[in-house]
Amino acid sequence: MLLTEHVEAIEQRRKRLTSRQRREHLLDVTARAIIDIGYETVTMDIVKERAGVSRGLLYSHFGSLDDLMFGLYTRECSRLDVLIADLVQNAATFDEKVRAVVRAYYDFEELHGAVLGQLNLCMTNRWFVPSRRDRLDVIFKHWADIIAHEFGLSSQVSELLARAAAGSTEMMVTAWRNSIVPRGIAETLAVEYALSGVSAAIASRGTTMLAG
Repeated sequence: MLLTEHVEAIEQRRKRLTSRQRREHLLDVTARAIIDIGYETVTMDIVKERAGVSRGLLYSHFGSLDDLMFGLYTRECSRLDVLIADLVQNAATFDEKVRAVVRAYYDFEELHGAVLGQLNLCMTNRWFVPSRRDRLDVIFKHWADIIAHEFGLSSQVSELLARAAAGSTEMMVTAWRNSIVPRGIAETLAVEYALSGVSAAIASRGTTMLAG
């Protein structure tokens, strides 16, 4: 195919996409670029060239590189949220639900970890600002819901325990990702830590104090 024909084919495909499809395509291209060349190397121009779109089209969806990267981050978190919901739905007991959440983390890591891992390293500085912090809370929602339902705790306390549980789980994921321990060991430790940590916190303080 001649270069002009290739360009025309890209243009025709771009014209057929809806606004939502275009946005998803740009995010897919960005994710691929992060895997190929690393987050720090990705620029708006690189995404534009890889996506085969104009600069104006790219900026009509994302006003800056930070907006683009944060859009990708929130999409990946939403995918994780859906995966957790699907697994938790079929779990009956508290232990089963905790195991389902941990399993979701690990399953998601296998599918999207190469991208989300790099983005997670950056979320504590460039994009993690108060105006956007609430949008990140979705990743803790299932933990908090499970803990609150099981122990009848307030939403504030449940969220604090959920953040601790999720944080320990991600630490275990990092250990597995860096080949420090196999997945089976890391996943088991994450489950045991989450279960024992929540139980110990409640036992040491008392459910009455925690619920208040």
